[in-house]
Amino acid sequence: MTIKEIYEKIIEHQIEGVMFHEQTSKMLDFLGFKGLKMWQEYRYFSESAEMKSINRYVINHHSMMVREGEPKDPELIPTSWYGYKREEVDNRTKQSALKDLFSRLKAWETETKTLYCDMYKEACDGNYIADAVKIRELICGVDKELEHIDKRHLEYKTVDFDLSYIMEQQWYLKDKYKKKQKELFC
Repeated sequence: MTIKEIYEKIIEHQIEGVMFHEQTSKMLDFLGFKGLKMWQEYRYFSESAEMKSINRYVINHHSMMVREGEPKDPELIPTSWYGYKREEVDNRTKQSALKDLFSRLKAWETETKTLYCDMYKEACDGNYIADAVKIRELICGVDKELEHIDKRHLEYKTVDFDLSYIMEQQWYLKDKYKKKQKELFC
C-alpha cells in the first residue's frame, strides 16, 4: 500500500468520524443530555482539528494532497425523530437511545482503532517510519477515548441507565467540556 493510499483511508474515516460526532451531539442535545452533548461536540471539534493536522502533515511532509474518498453517512438519528418535538420523547425512548448510542460509540471507536493499527502496520511495512509514528499518535488518542467510553458505559450500565443519575451529571459534564473546547481553540 502506498503512503497516499494509507492517508486516503485515514482521512476518509476521519470525515465519517466528524459526521458521527456531529450527529451524536445533535441527538444528545435533542434528548436533553446537555453535558453528554458537549462531550460529543468536543469530540467533533477535536477530530476536525486532528483531520486538519493530518492533511497539513501530508502536504508538508509528502508535498501532496490526498482525496477524501467516499465517506459514508453514519445515519445515527432515526428518520422518524425529525417529526417529533423534544417534549414528545418519553423516558424509555431516551434510555433506549442512550444504551444504543454507547454501543455504537464503542463500536465506532473500536473500528477506528483497528483501522489506525492496520494503517500503522502498512506504514511500517512500507518503511514509512515517520508516518507510522504520526499514525501511532492517532492510535493512542483513540485508545484513550475508548477507555473513557468504556468507563462511562459501565457506570451507566451499573445504574441501569437511570435517567435521574445521568441527568444529575449533565451540568458537571457541560462545564468540563466547555472548558476543554476553549482550550482546544486557544
